[in-house]
Amino acid sequence: EMLIATMHMKTDSRNRTELIDTLRATLEPTRVMPGCLSCHFCQDIDDANSFRLMAGWETEEDLSRYMGTREFGALLVATDLLEQQPEIRFHQVAESAGIEAVGTVRAAADPRIEGEWPA
Repeated sequence: EMLIATMHMKTDSRNRTELIDTLRATLEPTRVMPGCLSCHFCQDIDDANSFRLMAGWETEEDLSRYMGTREFGALLVATDLLEQQPEIRFHQVAESAGIEAVGTVRAAADPRIEGEWPA
């Protein structure tokens, strides 16, 4: 099962740039690690001091190996820049579907809707 790790972080305007720079420096090295499926760092559109780091991993072993790296260590050090402890979550994904699932669900809810995504 694929794993998705998320970390929600809240900082203040004084530390925002340093947090962004620190996390930005970890992204590419993380993305090329064995088992990393994706790694994204996002800023909340409604709160410039709120961020979320999301990484997808092929296996639990890949995620565990990552947690022993310098890049993950940099994330832990960066928590000193936060207003509060980060919210960290690990999600196991048994299956996933793409955009075709939207059309299928919409068609099941209303037979007048065709099962394809609008062009």
